[in-house]
Amino acid sequence: MNIYPSFRFVSLAFAVIFLLSGCSSSSDDGGNPDVAGDAGGGDGNADAATDNPPGKVRATNEGEVYTNEEGLTLYTFNSDSPGVTNCSGSCADSWPPMLATDAAAPQGRFSVVPRDDGTKQWALDGMPLYTWINDSAPGDTTGESVNDLWFVAQTAPVSKFNTPSEGVVITDTRSLTLYVLDNETSSNLVCNGSCLTAWPPMLGTADDIDRGDYTLFSNDSGDKQWAYKDKPLYFWKDDVNPGDVNGQGLAHSSGGTWVVAKKQQGSDVEPSSEPSSEPSSEPSSEPSSEPSPGAY
Repeated sequence: MNIYPSFRFVSLAFAVIFLLSGCSSSSDDGGNPDVAGDAGGGDGNADAATDNPPGKVRATNEGEVYTNEEGLTLYTFNSDSPGVTNCSGSCADSWPPMLATDAAAPQGRFSVVPRDDGTKQWALDGMPLYTWINDSAPGDTTGESVNDLWFVAQTAPVSKFNTPSEGVVITDTRSLTLYVLDNETSSNLVCNGSCLTAWPPMLGTADDIDRGDYTLFSNDSGDKQWAYKDKPLYFWKDDVNPGDVNGQGLAHSSGGTWVVAKKQQGSDVEPSSEPSSEPSSEPSSEPSSEPSPGAY
């Protein structure tokens, strides 16, 4: 009786089990909340380093965003800080950094920041830029709000921040919370005079242009001011730290209420199949004659 085929079968079975057990013990993310998906070591998935900053713009279901040359959406990480990246190793396998060459130079909102391994990385308003391993096609934005720490790199000068009490809110590029007045639109302004001292408007520059849901209008002072879905954007004078929401729910003398700006369902920007290159609610009734206590 020939027993060799049986031995060969058993040996093959043990070999398969050994290989599978080896795979199951591959790189562990250590429970790090900013890591998702399987990862190898180092930054092996990083984009090839480029001399030029991101110049591609694409309309997505998350608004108008910056992309890499392949059209993949770029993201920022709230655990980073301006000029400093805190995503390396297995994190960088899931979130490949957009690398810059040694010859790369700052341009407009884009700058170059160092990485721990000696390479350089492109940044938007100081915040390092990454792609996301689970985005497979141009215009994908599946990395948006992962762990409430990762957000698309928007072409408007805004970002998002996850706050303990109000969830994810819209901020400026310094992570200072933006607010809207619920009975105001850009064509029917309610906040003026002393209100603008307590609630400084988010102003644009001479070079700024409309960016999808984020548009510019001329306010009563003649300044260019940003609006989100036709709602003028403001800061609150007592917010000093990233994610502060001290202005939430305050009353305005017109009878309106100040609320943190948040992403609204739907967008006036339709996702685009082709990238481009970078170059209203009705107001409430008449204001009350008697301001509410503490109204601004």
